[in-house]
Amino acid sequence: FYPAAFELTNVAVSNACGSFTYMDQPALSVRYQVEALNATDDVTWNYDNADLSVPVASVQLLAEDADDGVPRTSRLSAAGSQWDDGEYLIDLNNVSFARLAAADGPFESLQLSVQVSDPQDPIALKILDARADTTGDCVVAGDCDAAALGASVQLVYGRLLVLPSFGPENLDLAIGLEAQRFADGVFRAFPADNCSEYSAPRASLSSFTGNLASGETTVTVPLADTALVTGTADSDNPLQLSAPGIGNDGTVEVQLDVDAWLEFDWQGTGLEDPRGIATFGRYRGHDRIIFWREGR
Repeated sequence: FYPAAFELTNVAVSNACGSFTYMDQPALSVRYQVEALNATDDVTWNYDNADLSVPVASVQLLAEDADDGVPRTSRLSAAGSQWDDGEYLIDLNNVSFARLAAADGPFESLQLSVQVSDPQDPIALKILDARADTTGDCVVAGDCDAAALGASVQLVYGRLLVLPSFGPENLDLAIGLEAQRFADGVFRAFPADNCSEYSAPRASLSSFTGNLASGETTVTVPLADTALVTGTADSDNPLQLSAPGIGNDGTVEVQLDVDAWLEFDWQGTGLEDPRGIATFGRYRGHDRIIFWREGR
């Protein structure tokens, strides 16, 4: 037993954060439905994993970036489904695209597609318009083997930095944060990130130096998870250390517990949370002064 055709319907694909998703971030949304049809284009209700004793068609999610002919299907992680009354439904919001050991990408036009393979007969989807392992227009070439799932998505290799921060010991100190993405062989600031979060409970302090000792400064705010604004800490709600007081000058290492897809191999020993040095007792200058010159 096999159906007359398969049809792809109810397609929807979206990024985790506006225009992009980080590699390893399990938050790509993917929805589609494949229907097994009879000769009159009605759903064949008896095409069902539980009812049939013969093998049913397999459904696979494929990926290719910008028609480069390189299939990246193996980097996708998505749960499968079962045929139920002639329908195969996928509705996920936790699909991920794996990082490699070495940073790569970005994949700014990653096209997902669906391939259906029936072991009983060479029945394919009614409309085929994609092929992950070739370049060029497969429709013109007549060799498409899959159906595209809506618009493409953008996958980037990212990391979050805790920037060096400094100020006088009698004032609270805001800790700078910066999201970065890997592109053209280097990491650069990534202002598109308005989703990654930070908070005081995620931060820890260690390695005190100088006249600054443990307990003289703490991470005070924000208490609740707070989203980055254009890839940096929200200036109205920054990660902040309390003022240690006059005479308690020195440095402290600030470590931020970030999501796994924002960790990085900072020391060549494996993925780690980011760390940065905060310095108390160093005058940072006035915001309205852009140049100092010593007079004689």
